[in-house]
Amino acid sequence: MRRAGLLLLVWSLLIVQAVAAAGTVKIDDPDNLLGSRRSDVDHAAQQLAAKGADVVVMVVRNDGGNPAVPSSDLPYINQRLATTGIGGATNNLPGNTILFYRSPESQLTGIYYVPAYKSKLDPAVGSIFNNTMRPLFTSNNLAGGLVAGIDAVRTTLYPPTSPFTYGVIGIVVLSALALLIGPQLSKRRVAATALADARSQVQTARNAAGAAIADLGQLLRTAQEKAQYDKLSYGPADLERITEFQSRGEQVFVEAQSSFDQAELDQNNADAQPTVATYQHVAQEYEHSRALTEQAAAAIQEAERLRATLDQANPQPSPATGTTQRL
Repeated sequence: MRRAGLLLLVWSLLIVQAVAAAGTVKIDDPDNLLGSRRSDVDHAAQQLAAKGADVVVMVVRNDGGNPAVPSSDLPYINQRLATTGIGGATNNLPGNTILFYRSPESQLTGIYYVPAYKSKLDPAVGSIFNNTMRPLFTSNNLAGGLVAGIDAVRTTLYPPTSPFTYGVIGIVVLSALALLIGPQLSKRRVAATALADARSQVQTARNAAGAAIADLGQLLRTAQEKAQYDKLSYGPADLERITEFQSRGEQVFVEAQSSFDQAELDQNNADAQPTVATYQHVAQEYEHSRALTEQAAAAIQEAERLRATLDQANPQPSPATGTTQRL
């Protein structure tokens, strides 16, 4: 439940940002009064639109209004709204519209907005007119006054987020990511550890099998050297028994070597596409090879024990020296 709550909060923050990016910008400047500064006004309007407002900037040289009667420009503004396709009127604007209006020769300025913004803008719009926009308009900085007014409206509606808030959001996002990613990372660590353990088991089994084959090879060479004299030292029945044990040992030794070679090949394939299961299979193959060396060694050692028993029961006579006589 905690995970779901954190995720819901994070997604809510992201959704709010996405929804806030749905605003539009329309600049109506039939007399090209903004000139090269149009881009500055557009940039400020885009920043406000990014918060969700539909921004309209309307500039006209002279609308025929009377500065002494602020509402005398309303018929012209409403006509421009219809002409430009924005629609509505200053008291009935569409969507989330905020309209910034300025007529330099008539010295009329207006900010009109939909009811959704009234609670925040009504207390502030007078100060924005008098303290932010008018000083720039008075100094003939038309674009600067509009930019300042647009920025003031934006910060009034959407005050800058404090570092503390960003910190809280960051903590929430990181916590949510930890809840999402943490279990996955834990699973990967467990899987990586299991794979490393399986690879280590393969190496241990390989070393043991290789050492056993080397020891067995030495044991077999010694036995084969002794076998050259078996026909001279033992009777047919005993010779048959010794040969049977030694042949069995030699046969199983070949099987052990073949099993080791197959394990080597399978290990190369496992290294190319490593999994715990394939490494476990390879380790079992090496262990099988080592077990075969034990069987082979037991057979060869049995032949050695039989030789030793026969040699003890039938010691070879010392070479005769004959009789001696004094010359």
